Amino acid sequence: MTDLRMHHEWPLLVQMKEAGFPLEQVVAFFGFREEDIRKAFGGWVAVESTRPKVAQDGTTACPRCSHEAWPVQFGMWAHDPDNPDPKAFMAGCVVGGDDPEWRCTGEDCGYEWRVLRSG
Repeated sequence: MTDLRMHHEWPLLVQMKEAGFPLEQVVAFFGFREEDIRKAFGGWVAVESTRPKVAQDGTTACPRCSHEAWPVQFGMWAHDPDNPDPKAFMAGCVVGGDDPEWRCTGEDCGYEWRVLRSG
């Protein structure tokens, strides 16, 4: 496994991550292995520029495959008798700066993304 943080292309990788480039494009551009990139950054979440249209049940459509996508929720989950089976991915209690806001439920997709914040 290669430590990409020592590679001469590291600054460009950082810029591409901050700009929200999809991981697949970065892999194709550099030829690095996806697992090496994820390890160097501790993950890679795509960034979409438009806020999704959210349905009444709190879901949206995946921008890649159009399957249903659920919000990613952080924090300790408590059982809600009015909503015993929420349509959400429970992600735990540790929140970072590059966490996904949405995740596709499509079996062959699983796309995770957050929305670009303006200003």
